Amino acid sequence: RFYNSGTIYYNINYKVQLSYESGDIAFKDVFLEITKIPIVGNFRIGFFKEPLRLETLTSSNYMTFMERSFNSSYAPERNTGGMFHNEIVNKRMSWQVGIFRDAGSDGNDIAADDGYNITTRVTGLAFLDEVNHRFLHLGVGYSHRQPDSREYSISLRPESHLAPKFAKTGTLEDVSSIDLLSVEASIVLNSFNFQTEFLGSRVHVNGEDLTFPTYYFQASYFLTGESRVYKSGYGGFDRTKPKRNFGDGNGGPGAWQVALRYSNGDLTDQDTDRALRDITVGLNWYLNPATRIMMNYIYADLQDVGKTHIYQMRFMVSF
Repeated sequence: RFYNSGTIYYNINYKVQLSYESGDIAFKDVFLEITKIPIVGNFRIGFFKEPLRLETLTSSNYMTFMERSFNSSYAPERNTGGMFHNEIVNKRMSWQVGIFRDAGSDGNDIAADDGYNITTRVTGLAFLDEVNHRFLHLGVGYSHRQPDSREYSISLRPESHLAPKFAKTGTLEDVSSIDLLSVEASIVLNSFNFQTEFLGSRVHVNGEDLTFPTYYFQASYFLTGESRVYKSGYGGFDRTKPKRNFGDGNGGPGAWQVALRYSNGDLTDQDTDRALRDITVGLNWYLNPATRIMMNYIYADLQDVGKTHIYQMRFMVSF
């Protein structure tokens, strides 16, 4: 991925990010933003992330694990639309509200003509101790979605993007609307972090309601004393900077982090399909702020079918 971003005349922000991982050129974040608007704060328009799900809003450059949990499969990360957002109470609280049209998750569908989504989210730092790197983030998000196609589907794969999709609802037809509710919490106590999210999808189809919940719990710890860095209510977490870079000439070890996550995705309502459960164990070595090596082991259990073991590794450079 390559991007260019900046600020024009103090209060006009822009970003153009292009993605090449699929083999074709696709959009990621492409938007303009007016900042410092009285009362409302900021207005963004273009193709960008809907304000829903802490893990989704955190850049993949700064996530603890190689892949996101199941909740990323319940709705596209990015869509075309406009959003008001602001940080208040000395930036300890944030709110976002936007209206979007579905444009396809890969950014190639510039038509963006499949219904409307209204998505909103509120977050806050319940307590903050910057000196000792301690804080508690809480948030709740809601999205009401009305697809013109009247279709909706969820497909879950183990938390390895190279794996096939194990559990599927199939395409649900005659869908009048979808309601998504997300609840999130993350606490950082110096080198320790615990994070959890619950996402429920309620689908109104053929005169009845189907409910598909998913949730995860994860914990991580820096063996070398670093701490996860909070970016903002809308941006999630930021880049980890080792206390001593590996290869600094003074025997620096870099930053070492261990992590564990349990995820559950339940698609069994109305016998639609099965539930998928994952346990992911992670080991991250941050050589410097721009380079890290990630190792994940995933144990996946597909209800009434079987189990699988996945080992994967990533050498990552981001700048």
